[in-house]
Amino acid sequence: MLREYVDVVIVGAGAGGISAAISAARANASVALLDTRPEVGGIVTHALIHTIAGLYDAFGGWMNEGLPVELVERVLLRDADTKKRKIGKAWVLSASPWTYRQVVEAWVAEEPGIRAFLGVNDLKVTTDGGAISSVTFRQGGSSRVLQTRALIDSSGHANAVRSIDPDLLYEDPIPALEGLIFRVRGIRSADLAFPRGLALRRAIAQAVVEGQLPQECSGAWIDMGVREDEAYIKLSVAPVRNELAPRATPDQIAEAMHRFLAKRFVAPRPAAIQAGEITRRSGARAKGEYQLTGGDVRGLARFPDAACKCAWPIEHWTSERGLELEYLEDDGYYEIPQRALRVAGVKNLAVAGMCLSSDRVAQASARVSGCCWAMGEAAGSMAVGWLK
Repeated sequence: MLREYVDVVIVGAGAGGISAAISAARANASVALLDTRPEVGGIVTHALIHTIAGLYDAFGGWMNEGLPVELVERVLLRDADTKKRKIGKAWVLSASPWTYRQVVEAWVAEEPGIRAFLGVNDLKVTTDGGAISSVTFRQGGSSRVLQTRALIDSSGHANAVRSIDPDLLYEDPIPALEGLIFRVRGIRSADLAFPRGLALRRAIAQAVVEGQLPQECSGAWIDMGVREDEAYIKLSVAPVRNELAPRATPDQIAEAMHRFLAKRFVAPRPAAIQAGEITRRSGARAKGEYQLTGGDVRGLARFPDAACKCAWPIEHWTSERGLELEYLEDDGYYEIPQRALRVAGVKNLAVAGMCLSSDRVAQASARVSGCCWAMGEAAGSMAVGWLK
């Protein structure tokens, strides 16, 4: 078993984890960045997110300075098709998931203080005297122990916190609808403009009724892509609760959708559809020194120990009504306190991203990628403070 020391261990190489790693490394900490996947990037990369939310305020200005701004600058430099875009009342960054992956891979690699351990499993966190002392995991055929003085859980599912004590978590008994995105080439933006886009959505709904498409395709939203000849098909699917009644797999849905689109668009014929991972929109949240609430979000709360700001609307994803957006009043924003990133009862344990200390409603706003980048930067700075 390999043993070594590292100042800060970060579990989860998505938005919050990458940002935390860069933040800590730039403060001269040695950082280990762990992820179960073989690549960095998190759900933006693996779920094919092409509209990155939480970077801008209600007027299209920067929501948070620092690493979120640097991220956008780096993506713009690599890909001229990247652009700021308004969807409804909110601003997003329209960016290729493949460009995003290239940017964050290169960024992590260029930071000398970061070592990425990818494709890890069997994670176990050890505490001593109410503080994190080491993290054990397997990578390939080897086991490794990292002794550390700070741990940040940015896994999205609170995997590290759960390995310490499940009682440190608020569980989610009624999960939100999950997301599934497909990218298809060969559909032009003009095909999605009104009224063609509306006609396509209605045709998909009718195909579901007639059994040509799986039930999971009902309510499909088709969005223009980053490139001129691509579209993204976004589905909301119910979580699997009964193994005896499984849902269609992403590959099965992609195959059925490709057949449907090939009949509808004869020239040019759509290329094969690429499916992203099914992603959760809700989940376990850490019990922090402060729990951010829906009342804080709706009341545009301010805190003396603010870690970052967020203006993204509350997303209610339910089986009964699908998506309902609750925009913040007065085009305002709320703050997330540092205490919501510190896990109560463990001296050197922080969280960033979807598993921040919050209730279900606050999580439904704060979980977006741009906000996770800002949370991660704050968590990385917090962890470095514990080293002193």
